[in-house]
Amino acid sequence: MATPGIVDDDAADTPDRSAAPSTFGRELGQKPADELARLRSRKLTKAQAIKPRTGRPGERTVLVLYTGGTLGMKPNEEGALEPVPGYLESRMRSMSELDSQDAPALDIREI
Repeated sequence: MATPGIVDDDAADTPDRSAAPSTFGRELGQKPADELARLRSRKLTKAQAIKPRTGRPGERTVLVLYTGGTLGMKPNEEGALEPVPGYLESRMRSMSELDSQDAPALDIREI
């Protein structure tokens, strides 16, 4: 029973997407299989050392695998974010927190 003045946002105007076909990759005119093949053919970049290993026994090392997204995007002339290869690495190199003696060695790989 509905309470007067209370709107159930979950039930109101929620389209049923259970039967909707996937649009993955179709915005670019690609079929899902084409997109999957493209992703499989991508070359892995060599891991770049952000904070090099010291060779101390028991040293901790972190590998950052960057697969895309906002963290590696840079504002363009219009202010919109766009992916820029190597941008996340350059940002991480400028983080003083990662230069701490307690911070682990750090590698980054863009995929």
